[in-house]
Amino acid sequence: MVEVTKNQEEFEKLGNIFKFLKFSPRMFEEICIIARHDLETIRSHERIIQSLCVRVQEFLGKTS
Repeated sequence: MVEVTKNQEEFEKLGNIFKFLKFSPRMFEEICIIARHDLETIRSHERIIQSLCVRVQEFLGKTS
């Protein structure tokens, strides 16, 4: 529970820092594109890891 409170405090600090920034729609879209790309990269890596885990489990299941 302490970790959640600390995280919330950190988010509030970030919010206070960035609340005065005003992004144009174009700037906001560029930031979103970067975030979407990073998210897709993470999801791609997750799919690879999941596939490898399934293959290893299938291999171990066949040899047992």
